[in-house]
Amino acid sequence: MICRLSEMTFLSCNEIYELMTDLGYTQTNTRKYAHEFKLKNGQYIYVKRLEDNQKEYLSRLD
Repeated sequence: MICRLSEMTFLSCNEIYELMTDLGYTQTNTRKYAHEFKLKNGQYIYVKRLEDNQKEYLSRLD
């Protein structure tokens, strides 16, 4: 499934977690990020929370 968004949007960590678990991926036990998923091909997806002090960076992306 490929999703293309017309404008940049951000998903919350909980939304990403729900989507990944709905797709059948399980979260790894050891992780440094908000969520870490191992894909079937052995690669990993890391989900990191954006901190409040990064709002300036986010505003430049708009």
